[in-house]
Amino acid sequence: MKRLMTLFFILMVTSQAHSYTFQSAKQWAFSIYYNHRKTFYCDCGYSTSGKVKAGQCGFSSYKNSERANWIEWEHVVPVSHFGKYFKEWKGGHQDCQGGNGKTYRGRRCLRKVSEKFKQIEGDLYNLVPVIGELNNARSNTRMGLIPGEKRFFGRCDFEVYRGVIEPRDEIKGDIARTYFYMDYRYPGFKIIAPKDRKMFEKWDREDPVDSWERERAWEIYEIQGNSNPYVLGFDD
Repeated sequence: MKRLMTLFFILMVTSQAHSYTFQSAKQWAFSIYYNHRKTFYCDCGYSTSGKVKAGQCGFSSYKNSERANWIEWEHVVPVSHFGKYFKEWKGGHQDCQGGNGKTYRGRRCLRKVSEKFKQIEGDLYNLVPVIGELNNARSNTRMGLIPGEKRFFGRCDFEVYRGVIEPRDEIKGDIARTYFYMDYRYPGFKIIAPKDRKMFEKWDREDPVDSWERERAWEIYEIQGNSNPYVLGFDD
């Protein structure tokens, strides 16, 4: 498959090897989506500078937040879901000390001391462009089902209630296959809770792989060097 090349891609990316940092992953992700600039949850267009075109999709800000105007790169599987299994997430590390001598913890520390954490955090299959306000609303909340259609963000079918997020039907399969991939790629991090597996299997069946999801997976494969078999299939 021929990669979609753009001037932006050529200027921004200077190496053919994917560097496992969140910052470099965001640059790669922007180039992948350059010709498909639609936000994940609301299907809103956005400009080459990342400004959301809310009028195209009926999105409206719930809190009149500045983050509602720009895209951010969200981890479909939240960082805390795998970060908490590293001891430095809560305990810090001797090499994680600020100028005041105090130890810092969490992702800041792990980015400094753990190559494995950087690999997982920078995995392109887990990154999608979302409106910043929705990235904040989602946080590390689990995916699930919410009765009714109570919405806070205009016509955007993004529901949040009592610690659960329900996305629009058109991306439920994409989300399920991301969770399956992350669970498969990074065993031992308990990415999928037992109570959620049947729900994700149902989402996978009801929202099968489409052409853009497949194209995106091939793009990531060319950059990152590994496949998402739940999108591209398992080798015999």
